[in-house]
Amino acid sequence: MRVTKRTNMKPPVLSPRQLPTMDKSPIQNQNAMRLRVNRVALIQELKYEHIIKYLIQNDVLDEEDKKKIEKGSTAGDKTRIMIDILPTKPKETEWYKHFRQALKTPEAGLQYKKKYNILVEFLDNTIIASANSPIKAPEKKPNSGDKMKLPHFNPLPSIQTPMCNGQATRSGNVQSRSMSEASGNQNSRSRVSFNIGITPSEEEPLMFSMPNDMPAGDEKGMRESVGSGFDKSSQGDSPRKTLVKGFYHRWLPTPENFKSLIEIPEEHFKQLEKGSNGDKHQLENEYQVLKKVQNLEIVFALERRNQLPEGFSICMCSAVEDILNDTKNFHLYVKYFNHFKSRAYMDILKEISTEFCQFVQQLPSAEEEETRNHISEMAFNLVDLLTEYGYYNTCESVITSLIEFLASNPNIETWMVTYHAYMHLMSIRNRNFEFTMAEHALNVVQRYVTQIELMSFGQDLLDQGEEFLETSVLLREQGSVNPAFNWANKAMQEVEEDNEETIMNTLFNATQAYCAKWNTKKAEELAIHTVQQAKSMYGTNHPLYVKALLTYCHFSNEFRQDNFGVEVAQEALSISEKLYQGSSVFTAHCHRVLATALMAAGDYHNHKFHEHAFQALRVAMDVLPASHLAIFKQTLARGLQCKAELVEQAERHGLLLEAESLARQAQNLISSHYGDISIKSAQAYILQGTVKTKMGDEERDEEGEVLMKQGLQMLQICTSPQSNYQLIMKGTLGTFYKQKDCPLEAINLLTQVVNSVDSNGVYLKWAHTCYDNLIELLKASDRHTEAEEYQAKLIDWMAENPKLANISWEVLNESPKPFKDFLEKFNLFKAKLGKVKASLKKLIKKK
Repeated sequence: MRVTKRTNMKPPVLSPRQLPTMDKSPIQNQNAMRLRVNRVALIQELKYEHIIKYLIQNDVLDEEDKKKIEKGSTAGDKTRIMIDILPTKPKETEWYKHFRQALKTPEAGLQYKKKYNILVEFLDNTIIASANSPIKAPEKKPNSGDKMKLPHFNPLPSIQTPMCNGQATRSGNVQSRSMSEASGNQNSRSRVSFNIGITPSEEEPLMFSMPNDMPAGDEKGMRESVGSGFDKSSQGDSPRKTLVKGFYHRWLPTPENFKSLIEIPEEHFKQLEKGSNGDKHQLENEYQVLKKVQNLEIVFALERRNQLPEGFSICMCSAVEDILNDTKNFHLYVKYFNHFKSRAYMDILKEISTEFCQFVQQLPSAEEEETRNHISEMAFNLVDLLTEYGYYNTCESVITSLIEFLASNPNIETWMVTYHAYMHLMSIRNRNFEFTMAEHALNVVQRYVTQIELMSFGQDLLDQGEEFLETSVLLREQGSVNPAFNWANKAMQEVEEDNEETIMNTLFNATQAYCAKWNTKKAEELAIHTVQQAKSMYGTNHPLYVKALLTYCHFSNEFRQDNFGVEVAQEALSISEKLYQGSSVFTAHCHRVLATALMAAGDYHNHKFHEHAFQALRVAMDVLPASHLAIFKQTLARGLQCKAELVEQAERHGLLLEAESLARQAQNLISSHYGDISIKSAQAYILQGTVKTKMGDEERDEEGEVLMKQGLQMLQICTSPQSNYQLIMKGTLGTFYKQKDCPLEAINLLTQVVNSVDSNGVYLKWAHTCYDNLIELLKASDRHTEAEEYQAKLIDWMAENPKLANISWEVLNESPKPFKDFLEKFNLFKAKLGKVKASLKKLIKKK
C-alpha cells in the first residue's frame, strides 16, 4: 500500500527543460539529469508497456499516470510522457531505482532485454557534476595560451528573418537565395545551411583546424588536441559553446554532459606513423577525417537535444558538406559511422539521406543554376559515400529525389545533369541486381544522349565511357558474354584520359569480360595493367588499389591457380583491414577471394581457406543486405566441402549438411536475381549437386545427379555447345560418373569435352583433368588403342597450350604505360589482323 495518497496533489508533467532542480535533493536532481541526458536514446529504444506494470506494482506510477501516458499518439510519444512524469515523483517512491530495475527485468523478449541493458549502462555511465555546486562564471585570467584563442565576441542580436544579400558564396558554405526561400514563408527545418566550430572556453585549449602552412613540428601537438579534446570537454567545469554559422553566426551551448562516442584508434595511428610513406599519407588524412567526424557528432548531439536554431537542416550544414566534399577519403569514415551505429543505434548516413531527400522535395524548381549544381554535386557525392556501405536502396532514393527535382525544369540546362543522374541510377541497379530496372534507366540515358548530341558541340560534352561500361556490366551479369565483351572494349576506347576513376572501372570490367570470354592472355595483360595503373594513380593505401588486386585475383583464381595469387589476395586483405579498421564491403570480398585462392592453389594447411570463407560471410552479413550474400554462401559451401574431405568421417557428414544448406540458400538467391535459366543459376545447381554427391548416400547421389543434369540443361539453353562453361559442367558430371562406376556415361561426356575444348593457347587445369580421367577410363575398359590416341593428343595439347609464365611483385609494381599507349598496344592484334586479311585478298586475286 502507499504511504500517502497523492492523486489530488500530482504536479504537472514537465518537459525536460523544465525539470525542477531547486526543491529536490542533490541525488534527485542527478537522477533527473540522467534521464535528461539520455532522453533521446530512451524515447527511441524503450517501449513503455515493457516496464509500466512493474512501476505500477512498486507504487512509482498509478492508474491516472497510465491514462496520461496512453494519451500519447505514438509509441515514442507515450514513452516520452512517461519519462517526463518520473522525475516529478517524490523521493520516497525511489522512482529512479525502480525505473532502473524495470529496465533490467522487462516483460519483453531477448532482443529488447539486450537493448535495455545497454540503456542501463548509458544511465550508469552518465557523469553528472555535483548537483549542489553552483555554476560560476569563469574568471578571465591571462595565460600563455591566450594567443592561440579566438577573440571573444558578444552574442549577436536575435534573428528575425534569414537574409541573403548576395555576398554568400559557395566557399562560405552558404546556400543560394532559391534554397533559402524553398519553403516559402513556412517555418521548415530546411531553409538555412550552417557551419559549426568550437569556441574556446576561458581556461581550456581551443579546438581548431590544422592550417595548411603549419610547421611540421607543431603537427604532433595538434593531433594530440584532436585526439583528446572532446573527452576533456565533457568533464570541464567551464561552459563550452558551439558556433553555428551561415547567414548568421550564433554561439550555442554545447550539450550538457556531452561525451564523445568516438573511439580514437590510437594504436592504428601509431602503426601508420611507423609505416611507409603511403601509411604516413593515410595518417594525415585520418586526422582530418577524425576532426570532421567530431564536428558532425556535435551537430547531431545538438539536434538530439533540440538546441539547434529553427530552420537548421543537418544535410545542408557545413559539417556534412565537408565530409561529402572529401570524396577521396570516404573509406576512412566507415569505422566511425559503424561505431555510431553499433554503440548509439544512430545510422548517420541514413538520417542525412532522409533529410536530404525531404529538403530536395521542398525546393521549388531547378531553374537556379547555382542551386541546381550544388544539389546535384551533393547528391552524387552522397551516393558514392552510401555505396561504400552497400546502402543501395538508400542510394536509389537519393538519386530519384534528384531526378524529380531536375524534372521541374526539363530544359536544355538540365539535360547533362539528368544524364549523369540516370547513369548513377543504372550503376546502382546493376549493383543491386535489379537488371530490368537498370535496362529502363539505360533507355532513358540513351534518350538523353540523342537529345544532347543534337545540340551544338553536344558530342564534345559527352563522355560515354561510363555508359558503355555499365552496359557491359548489365549484359555480362545477365550472361550475354559476347555483347558484354564488345561493350567493354568500346568503353575502354571511349573513356576520357583525365577521368581516372572511370578508367579504373573500365579496366576492372574489361578484365572480367575477357575472363568470361576465355581470352586468357589478354585477360592477364589487362589484370596486370589494372594493378599498375591503380598504384600509379592512387598509391597502395586506397580502395581502388585493393579492388585492382582483387581483379587480378579473379583472373588468377580462374586460370593460374598458383601461390602468387594467394600472396596477392593476402596483400589485398591486409590493406583493406588497414584502411577500414572493421567491417566493410571490401574486407568481406577480400576474405572471400583469399579463401577461393587458397582452394584453387590446393593450400589446405590449417584449414585457413575455411576460416576466411567463414569470415567473408560474417562480415558480409554485417554490411550487406541479405539478398547480396549468395556469392559468400557459395564460397563457404565450397570451403566446407573441401574441409569435409580432410577431416575424420565422424565430422564429415555435419560439414556437408551445412554446405548443402548454404548452397541451397545461394541457389534460391541467385534464381531470384538472374532467373531460373541463366549461367549463374546453372552454376548454383551444379554446386548444390556436387555437395550432395560427396555425402556417400545413394539417395543423395541421385539427388545430386539430378541437380547437375538440370544445371547442364540450363547451360545448353544459355550457351553454345563449344562454350567452356558447358564443357566444364560436362567434365564435372563425367567425373561423377567415373566415381560412381558408370564408365560408358563418363567416357561419353569426357570425350565431348576433350574434342571440343578451345584453350586459346593457354594451359587449362580442368581440361588436363578431363584428359587424364578419359585415358584412365579407356584403359580400365580395355580400349587401349583409343587410350593411346588420347594420350598422344594430350601431349600435343600441352605443347600447344603451355602454362602461363610466372608473375611476381616486380611485374605488378612496374610503372604503367599511359592508358592511351596501352590501348594502342593492346588492340594491335586488330591492325595485324587487318593486314593479314588484305594480304589474303591479294593472294586470292592473283590466283
